[in-house]
Amino acid sequence: MKYSHKTRLGNWSEELELEETKLKDFLKNKQSGKLQSTQLQQKIDKALLRASLTFSKDGLVHFGDHVMLLNKETDGFLVSDIYSSIKGTDEAYNVFTAKSAFPSARSVFVIKKYTKEKDLFQDDIVHYGQKILIQAHPLLLRKELLLHSCHITPSHVAELSRRQEVGIYSKTDFNTVWTIEHIDPKVRFENEGNPVLAGEPILLKHCQTAQWLASDPAHSIKNEFGAEYEVFGHSFQTLNKTQNLISEKTGRTTIDIPSRNQKDQNCWALVLASDPNQEFDESVLLKPLDVNDYLVLIRRKILDKGPYGFHVLLNHFRKIDIHKTGGLDKDDFKWGLRNQGIILSTQELDTVFGAFDNQRKGAIDYQEFLRVLKGQLSSKRTEMIRKAFEQLMNRFKGEILFDGLVQAFDEKNHPDVVRGLKTEKEAFNEFATAWGIKDADRVITFDDFFEYYADLSSGYEKDEEFQLMLSSVWNLP
Repeated sequence: MKYSHKTRLGNWSEELELEETKLKDFLKNKQSGKLQSTQLQQKIDKALLRASLTFSKDGLVHFGDHVMLLNKETDGFLVSDIYSSIKGTDEAYNVFTAKSAFPSARSVFVIKKYTKEKDLFQDDIVHYGQKILIQAHPLLLRKELLLHSCHITPSHVAELSRRQEVGIYSKTDFNTVWTIEHIDPKVRFENEGNPVLAGEPILLKHCQTAQWLASDPAHSIKNEFGAEYEVFGHSFQTLNKTQNLISEKTGRTTIDIPSRNQKDQNCWALVLASDPNQEFDESVLLKPLDVNDYLVLIRRKILDKGPYGFHVLLNHFRKIDIHKTGGLDKDDFKWGLRNQGIILSTQELDTVFGAFDNQRKGAIDYQEFLRVLKGQLSSKRTEMIRKAFEQLMNRFKGEILFDGLVQAFDEKNHPDVVRGLKTEKEAFNEFATAWGIKDADRVITFDDFFEYYADLSSGYEKDEEFQLMLSSVWNLP
């Protein structure tokens, strides 16, 4: 027996009522703010709440300073994640390092003095060898949460690396005490007691376990904020030979001072405000940042992804724009950015979107948005791109097909490949995929070529670097 598409089978009435019930529950949860997506956005907004950084007038780190901690190996800042709990009897949360961090509630920490021992310095300056506490920003949970570590046990071990667990804990004991050491073991002993300079490389040593704070890109996780790297306690020491006995004999060090250098996983810096305007009173209602502040933040996040960041984002916006209108509504715009690892709070999204939705039609021209982000291309670089295209046109006898362009691309001579920063395969794949073209016979016009390299230009700070890349990959004179 055959049935038409209008024939109803099974418990269709019951299923229809169930769908109506689900819809009512959805609308009820949406109105009360209980939707998972709404709750997630609220969590993100809270964690990314703008926070103050201390501006140091003397260039030194002081107790009470609001700082960010930058790890050299991951090139990321220490961040708290109060939505990722550490299992155990105590209230504890994970910490990571994140490249895209900016001064916010999750990335700003407070340097506090350890008061259970006699203070030998009697001032508010942080010194090498002095015991300190590192407190998570009070805006997160309105309570004291301190950076904590402990010896490895079956129940206390870093989840990915299986090394010494590090997190922020609600209790205060000796496991929350740290000390700052000089990065160079040759002068570490002599620097004991000297003030710590803002921004200089340091080691953060856990007093209870004598292990150094570390982060490693080999142990990464993906969460609501993008890709982040695990933080743990472990000493990454170089294998070079040392002069321990000679140093101890001459009094330049002691048996307690390791003489091997620490690797970049253990290298940190206490970052303070570079501008007095980054320091403000968090207890009062502040005027919101203007759109230019947010655009600077977005631009930095795109450039963190490499010189192809703008072109990849443009191609992604085009895929979302399935009707080819050239515009995106607020939700598509938000998810287009988020899929590239750029997460905006509700306030940031409203401010940026509103600035580009001039006619209040509920959509923005994403190409205009990217043009403003990239800035005006200089006449010098415009001429570089024009000359490169003309020489390629001569080589291809007046018509450049995409397949021929890909074949002519010389990844071996790419500056990043020559310097060992990328493999030939990585350089080629980046080039080929960034075009977003699947038709091998597509004719490449000057507009195509110019748009591609105008986007790529934003990733090169100096004209000489851009010219070198352009001439190298096309073997131009």
